[in-house]
Amino acid sequence: MCPEIRNVIGLIGERDRLTDEASFRAVGMDHGYCRLSCAPLRVAPDLVSEMVSQVLFAETFEILEEERHFWKVRLTHDGYEGWLDLRQGEPLSESDYAWFQSESATHYVVDQHCLGGVENRTVTLLRGTPLPGYANGKFVLPGGKIGWVRGQVGRAQPYSPKALLATLEAYAHAPYLWGGRSPVGIDCSGLVQMVYRTFGKALPRDSSDQRACGKVVGRLTEAQLGDLAFFAAWDESSHVGIIGEDGHVIHASAFVRTDRLDEKGIVHQPSGERTHRLLEIRRLDLSEI
Repeated sequence: MCPEIRNVIGLIGERDRLTDEASFRAVGMDHGYCRLSCAPLRVAPDLVSEMVSQVLFAETFEILEEERHFWKVRLTHDGYEGWLDLRQGEPLSESDYAWFQSESATHYVVDQHCLGGVENRTVTLLRGTPLPGYANGKFVLPGGKIGWVRGQVGRAQPYSPKALLATLEAYAHAPYLWGGRSPVGIDCSGLVQMVYRTFGKALPRDSSDQRACGKVVGRLTEAQLGDLAFFAAWDESSHVGIIGEDGHVIHASAFVRTDRLDEKGIVHQPSGERTHRLLEIRRLDLSEI
């Protein structure tokens, strides 16, 4: 590896000054991870392009191509593709990437957010953030970097109705953010994906793909807590929520909220306005988690 590239990888300050002449893919660095609390994943390689998802700290990806100051990446955990400002990531060698896959899915941040740090910088860690090599309040990053975290950390837990309700409560009132995946901003399919990540269940990123998961539930009267309900909004855009208790659905619409659900769809509380038309209910296979 040439000295210029080694310096960029080794020194965070140098990483911020990266320009087009330093191509990690040119030296075999085809994978990377997010070095910030979260970073936007965009439709196009432009800072003002639409955000379609987010990459949380320590989540990994494959680098597909490079344009200007952006990588086109494919996220490891859900296969989602988009453009990431390469200054918000760190490249990984093949061996480090393989190590990440064996270690990063064991522990996650449980608090809505908590403080962490790596070497001489601190970072806010958001709920659902993976912590590779976690043990006794510390985690590990490539190059032998030891990070620390002050907050509640846990493993993917066994699924139960009680645990599901507690997880949904942790996201209650989180503001709606198109493409968001955290308690500080989340969209409808991001909520579903992150809630089930708590139980070790990997789901696709978009509601249209989530609708292919599980089995159809014929009628609302047959639905159970935790089933996924799919809707069309007033503008015919797709929407998804999680079936709650006593004829309610938990979903992200303006914020993460609980509304009444009937055979026709969602009834906004307290206005009584019908906001989403029910299309289908599906039940995930939770026997494997």
